[in-house]
Amino acid sequence: MSMEVTDSQALGYLTSQLSHIETRVWERKYTPIVYQDLVPVSNEAGEWATSIEVHYMDGTAEGKFISSAADDINFARIESGRDQVSVAYGGVGYEYTLDDLRKAAHLRRPLDTLQAVKARRGYEEHAQRIAFNGDADRGLEGLLNHSAVSTAAAASTFAVAAAVSADAVAAIINEPINAIYDESNGMEIAGRVLLPISRFNLLATTRMDIAGSAMTLLEYIKRNNVYTAVTGKPLEIRALPQLTDSMVVYSANEDVMVMHIPLVLRFLPPQPMNLKVRVPGEYKIAGLEMRYPGAVRYRTGI
Repeated sequence: MSMEVTDSQALGYLTSQLSHIETRVWERKYTPIVYQDLVPVSNEAGEWATSIEVHYMDGTAEGKFISSAADDINFARIESGRDQVSVAYGGVGYEYTLDDLRKAAHLRRPLDTLQAVKARRGYEEHAQRIAFNGDADRGLEGLLNHSAVSTAAAASTFAVAAAVSADAVAAIINEPINAIYDESNGMEIAGRVLLPISRFNLLATTRMDIAGSAMTLLEYIKRNNVYTAVTGKPLEIRALPQLTDSMVVYSANEDVMVMHIPLVLRFLPPQPMNLKVRVPGEYKIAGLEMRYPGAVRYRTGI
């Protein structure tokens, strides 16, 4: 005679399974989710944050020769200000029917984690959309369309330049890198370039216009640029599906930019509702804080 499983027992079984489900969910890797590779992420604001106040300071001071009785010493002058980054509240969850839970409890079968995996995937995709494109309705800005970043048209398209020479293609990418290094007086240098997939493919599959050379345009440009000349490191060039005909060149460190996620996705205790048991999740995401937009450039029409 089989044992009958009550709804309360089924709910208890779900509760006992949750730690297993969440462990499986967070162990799973999502290769297409790349925003944390491309943008510095901070959780320091804390889960209670409704906005993030950014204080910034700058100043000038210049020493000079003086006499021992001088009263014309140059004193440092400090300028300060503040800005705010909005924080938006988000949610996603998963659910099981009571019948699903009774069957799993009766058979002592681990619960299917697919729904929880999909919920976590939904959170990551939302975070990536905000990291790249922001949300205009909530005043959030992203890496690919930030209002503070300088935008200009490229001198030529990759396809047209490739028909001329490898140097002509390299010049399109090197121009914004050189501009950042020059205009910041050498304080910032861009080491990362994001391209549309089609443009990246062109660089990766087109050989240099030198007889007998097996080097591609991609390899050539990675080696021949200001960033590599200064740091000794190869320029990072990556393809990004979110781009169509534009290029993003930037310095990827926390002095330049940071994306705040005050509350990473957290699943709450299960909540019975009619014939289902729901597991809601909550999170908080802020837009991209652009601390030094001078270290970023957009080039369109490539």
